[in-house]
Amino acid sequence: MQRTLAAWLVALPAAAGGVLAAHAAAYGLAGGDADAAHGYLPLAEASVCALLALGLVAAALAARAGAPARPHALAFALAPPVAFLLQETAERGFALPLEPVVLLGLALQLPFAALAYLAARLLLRAAAALAPAPRPRLRPARPVHAWPSVSAPRPSLLLARHGRAPPLSTAS
Repeated sequence: MQRTLAAWLVALPAAAGGVLAAHAAAYGLAGGDADAAHGYLPLAEASVCALLALGLVAAALAARAGAPARPHALAFALAPPVAFLLQETAERGFALPLEPVVLLGLALQLPFAALAYLAARLLLRAAAALAPAPRPRLRPARPVHAWPSVSAPRPSLLLARHGRAPPLSTAS
């Protein structure tokens, strides 16, 4: 469970980075203007980088338990186009985005998602390689006695010395 969560903490920011990169590429190729609707992009990019760094730390810590889980390729194929369409719809005040730049961005989502998937797998492997090796569990050492152990005297003999026990002849 922990390894799967760590894999998703790397995969989701990588996928989000792919969505943002495809978004920027579409507007760069189509010559779309970066108007006020895109003012949030620098903050979104910084957030993706911060979340990816946290995910890598979690993946490195989880790698101590074994090999990291792989992110699902299907999630990378389905989530970026949906996220891109939601992003473009929100930028346009929830109107249906059917402009050529949006269609180009939608077409770019799959190649960028494939790159993000490969990047996430490589980052998970790197995190596993950088993770400290698991410490072997050591059994506590049994104490070594230098002197032979002496058994404690039986309670009946102790009581006999102090006069509280029956005579030794009746104890047998």
